[in-house]
Amino acid sequence: MPKPRSERSPGTGPWKTGERGATLAELGIALGLAAAVLAGALTLAGSIRTGIEPVAVGKRVGPWVDALGRSVAHWYRERYCHAGVVADYPIAVSQADAEAACAAEASACVAAFVPPRLARLQPGRAAEDGVFTWRVASPPASSGALPPPRVQIGWQPPSHLRRDAELLARELGTFCDDDGDAATVEACDGTPAAERLVWDRPLEAHSATRDVRFRRLEEWLARNAVDCDFDDDGALDPFCDGPVADGRIDAGHVVDVDGDGCDDARPPAVGSRCDDVLRRRGLLDRNADGRLDLDANGDLAVDQVDFHAFGC
Repeated sequence: MPKPRSERSPGTGPWKTGERGATLAELGIALGLAAAVLAGALTLAGSIRTGIEPVAVGKRVGPWVDALGRSVAHWYRERYCHAGVVADYPIAVSQADAEAACAAEASACVAAFVPPRLARLQPGRAAEDGVFTWRVASPPASSGALPPPRVQIGWQPPSHLRRDAELLARELGTFCDDDGDAATVEACDGTPAAERLVWDRPLEAHSATRDVRFRRLEEWLARNAVDCDFDDDGALDPFCDGPVADGRIDAGHVVDVDGDGCDDARPPAVGSRCDDVLRRRGLLDRNADGRLDLDANGDLAVDQVDFHAFGC
């Protein structure tokens, strides 16, 4: 007869004590290995995701910057490259200037040229991919022809990508700016919080085909071209400033360059015959500061050199 349960020897039967301990140990080892593998996989996945996200964001931001640059160039030409515009050289169109121009002239605003899907890229507007800003400015002039203005587009990445500023800059082919002036290149270290990436490129890089630009030059010259120092003596010729040839357009004299009986230097009375005539072309000194408007290089003539310097 089988012994009662209480009388059985230990370690006998289908679940012996040694086998039970070995099985639990093996199960613990297996679970530990599985946890280690899972933790490693999650760490690897996190590392891959961390490395991929800046690249993915860079590929998304790059085309946006190109579109924004083209839009700024279109806006700039609409705002500054037509008759009757007072412009100063060197060009310095700040974000505040642009916003003021947009408020006053909605049809000439950058927003008119930015596709609706890119509206969130308007200057200073925060989005999930950071904050974009832009400005137009002339680089320092050296000897020879004046350089045309450049457009600078800044991007402040979202906070979780600031640590990847160096990778983003390398991916996007740009540089980092810490102090907001874009004049010097700073280290891409993610600090301070206002650090941004900057694209700096010629405004002309976004112009249309050569034929279109040449036609724009012809139209600009037809409205604005004048040579007020034909004899190269460094002073305004009499026909540009009456009997006074001192290099300034004086308020007390009528300047009639083309002999049509209208003062070509200052705005005429509203509704007069000259008002109708002069609406179709620019004036020599619309802001009445005594200097020839649109004369970027100060040679007392408005010509293709100035067209190039103003980025038109």
